[in-house]
Amino acid sequence: MTETIFSPSFGNRPSYLVGRGSVISTFISGLEQEPGNRDRAMLMLGQRGSGKTVLLWELADRARKLGFVVATPTVASEDMLERIVEKIQEAGEPYVNKRRLPKLTSGSLSVFGFSAGLEFTRDVQETKSFQFKLTQLARKLTEQGHGILILIDELQANSPEIRQLVTAYQELVGERLNVALVMAGLPGAVSATLNDRVLTFLNRARKVTLEPLSVGDVDAYYQRAFEELDLDIPAIFASVPLVQPKDRPICYSSSATTSPIAARQENT
Repeated sequence: MTETIFSPSFGNRPSYLVGRGSVISTFISGLEQEPGNRDRAMLMLGQRGSGKTVLLWELADRARKLGFVVATPTVASEDMLERIVEKIQEAGEPYVNKRRLPKLTSGSLSVFGFSAGLEFTRDVQETKSFQFKLTQLARKLTEQGHGILILIDELQANSPEIRQLVTAYQELVGERLNVALVMAGLPGAVSATLNDRVLTFLNRARKVTLEPLSVGDVDAYYQRAFEELDLDIPAIFASVPLVQPKDRPICYSSSATTSPIAARQENT
């Protein structure tokens, strides 16, 4: 079955992003600044279909190009913290020395907590907290000249896992470690999180509301797409407003759209 603009997707990556350039540039500018910069912590608010997930993945790609180890978008859930640690270990392995350390009985190995690369010793894996593991990973990667970006999707209000994550992030920032955090969710969930007495630190983060795309942004996108196809669209047609079918509410996935070029290639 052929999908149309009326078919919302599950955060699938589009071929082009429209109207979110300022959000991306602001965050990337923060990553290029010293650890602790306000723009390294961002809260994205948006209704369903506004493109939050797509934008998180775009930020992940941009951060990797700057040498960041990225914990790709993790949905807020009971196993979220464990998944974050696993993702950092997996993504960060290429950047660290994988030589397996000798077994020591004096206890000095436990100071570092690693057996090889970013693998924790059994004792650390089984007994230490999420905060301890994340701190050790951040210290080791910062020493190697790499930062950590943690991305959270579907932010949930009153989540104990979110409280632990934000508390750990605050401590990492205080230690001047190279870390960044972006969380996205529905406006109500973000508002409740900001009002949590334990998470007042988050009020320093940059808040971004993903508004509906402007007509100008959409026009500019299609104009460029048609030019790439060598199609000349008369101005009279370009100015004709869209007509919303009575039985199909228009639902654009925000910033996400598939290029007419890509669409034509798929149909050939």
